[in-house]
Amino acid sequence: MSISGIAKRTAFLSFVFCFVLPVPLALSAPEVTTKNNYFYVPGATELEITKNLEHHARKDANWGNFFWAKNIWSTNWHIWWRETEKGCVLSRVDSSVEFENWIPRWRHKSEATPEMRARLRRTSAAIDLYREQIMSSGVSSVTEIGQLYTRFPAFKTCEELKDAFHKQATRISQLYRDSAAAIAKRTGNGTRLFPDLNEPAGPETPVPGSPDLELDGWCQISDDRETVETLMCRYDRSCEPDTARCRIDFSWPEERVQVQYFDGGPVRWNDELADFAFINKAPCVRRVSDSRILCFSEAEPKQRWFYHLP
Repeated sequence: MSISGIAKRTAFLSFVFCFVLPVPLALSAPEVTTKNNYFYVPGATELEITKNLEHHARKDANWGNFFWAKNIWSTNWHIWWRETEKGCVLSRVDSSVEFENWIPRWRHKSEATPEMRARLRRTSAAIDLYREQIMSSGVSSVTEIGQLYTRFPAFKTCEELKDAFHKQATRISQLYRDSAAAIAKRTGNGTRLFPDLNEPAGPETPVPGSPDLELDGWCQISDDRETVETLMCRYDRSCEPDTARCRIDFSWPEERVQVQYFDGGPVRWNDELADFAFINKAPCVRRVSDSRILCFSEAEPKQRWFYHLP
């Protein structure tokens, strides 16, 4: 009995990784699953928070190393094939990625000083941005694996096809694993992006009594976390006396971005929700609706922005 034209299916599971496009209609989008686990860190001072966070990482969670946050992701793929006159060919590829994240939350944040709350808010935003960048490696991996359907050749036998696909998908997974590892190494698993909780707040962090500022410097802007535009810009901040209710204007010839900040309340980017973060010690604002990011520095940046992938 001929089995020509009858679809068959096999499945492979690739690596599990741990770190602290126009296509045919038959090509399905990868499935992305995320599970976030939150753990609470007590303390209201820099010393208490750092000590308790390290205790959780090394003792409670048994991570071995000290991480602010942890991420595990695994990629999966399933293929269908059929026998034709030209040989065995792919008929469908489904790919998926599963993420599990461990994210800190500050138990006694309300008891901390306004300055410390501002730093913790920036730290949370920096953790979120770093986690998104690492997770993007997993999504890119399974997206590219799914796209193999568009260019995979016919093979003499289906066993040869299965073996060839498995090798190619595994190679793709390894490439993105290496990319994520390079990001983790360059940023110290994200810790080099986080504000030092022991440093006094600088002009980039409005706290009660912050002075008005007018600075000329450089803005770096990204809409996709990979392509970064660097240009000269202006930083103007004005605050209500003795409060952390401030307005910051970032401006350059083509655009002006107004950021409104009030300690204990949400950050606004031109009346849209936003977050504060730190990237390579530069103060940054991220618009929540589309993750557009704007960073400011007084000196011209000497290197490419962190979010430009290697």
